Amino acid sequence: MREQHHFWRSRLGETMMTVSGVAVLAGVLSATFGVFMAPIPFWVTMALLLSIAATLIALDFLKVRLFAMAHLHG
Repeated sequence: MREQHHFWRSRLGETMMTVSGVAVLAGVLSATFGVFMAPIPFWVTMALLLSIAATLIALDFLKVRLFAMAHLHG
């Protein structure tokens, strides 16, 4: 596991951040403009990204709590 504490306590490498940002941007643009799929409204794409971010944060808090309860934190 990359991080036993909250994910924002350690920074990803520059290459990983760049590639991740480009992948998200490519996904947003292809969904919005309908590349290889039917286009969906921009607000739907943003709502999806927001829900993904909220889920990521919620699961991270759950992970940290479970690690603490199991005495697995480092």
